[in-house]
Amino acid sequence: MARRDREAVDRAAVDDALGMQQLMQTWRARRRLSDVPGIEHAPRYLAQRGKLTQALMAHLLGVHERHYRRLESGDGGFSTDIVERCAEILGLNSSETEALYVWCGHAAPQRQQEREREPIPDHLVAMLHQMPTIAYWADSAYYVLECNAAAGHHWPWIQRPNFNPMVEFLAADTEARRACVDWDTVWLPLMIAQLRHAALQLPHNRRLQEVVRAVRRQPEARAAWDADERAEVRQHAYGTHRRLQSAVTSGPIMVAVEALVPLVRPDLRMIWCPILDQPTPPLPYGPPRPPEVTTVADYSTGSRSSAPAVNPGP
Repeated sequence: MARRDREAVDRAAVDDALGMQQLMQTWRARRRLSDVPGIEHAPRYLAQRGKLTQALMAHLLGVHERHYRRLESGDGGFSTDIVERCAEILGLNSSETEALYVWCGHAAPQRQQEREREPIPDHLVAMLHQMPTIAYWADSAYYVLECNAAAGHHWPWIQRPNFNPMVEFLAADTEARRACVDWDTVWLPLMIAQLRHAALQLPHNRRLQEVVRAVRRQPEARAAWDADERAEVRQHAYGTHRRLQSAVTSGPIMVAVEALVPLVRPDLRMIWCPILDQPTPPLPYGPPRPPEVTTVADYSTGSRSSAPAVNPGP
């Protein structure tokens, strides 16, 4: 009962803020019939007026017209399949589709995987290489897509193809793991809590779930995961201060691990790590040296093979 009441309040709030019923009518009116998928199979008498009427919408959705009228009026009770098909017929963009989901009593869908293989926009690449401190772009499964020169100089291992900090920092014996100071008391609990939340939040993200399985194949990480008395779940572990060994300095550096998410590509995040305990050291001349062993990891199987390094930029 409480859930139904909450959904009714959510729909009322959406209609009050957006005038949702009017929006539904406008979305139908602006849609050209020639752009509607499946319109060629609709009866001519429904399409002869040249408008996307409620009767035509009901036919295309495979429901009775009175049921479709209930959808526009916000009565709820429609499956996500109907909502998704309705958005497709109306040609809604992602933000409009999210509003329709809420209007029909559902949580907005997670769509990060749809953009998984799209390249990073040029202006975001340029932004990365203008950062004065350690930074890299990662996807929703934590894979490093591109790093800047500062990251490559301080941590050459981050340039490895398919590099995933979650797996490499939590593995038994890797350069990345050995660079972590206070690994068992700081890095391990923070990263497991964050990964646990991500796995629950994005259950259909195949690559992320492979990362979770890869981490849990590591004996120490699995033991910590299963024996965590607090069973902590963190949306993220950004904004925390941690120490790492650096190839540029003679000792470890204290960094703040922070993240930026661009509105144009919410599936990406820029991880940047300003140095806190000393002035930013000058970087060596020229491009970063390549990692000692240039391999690409297949976290679904645990295997590694040779491959070119990730571009550390100019």
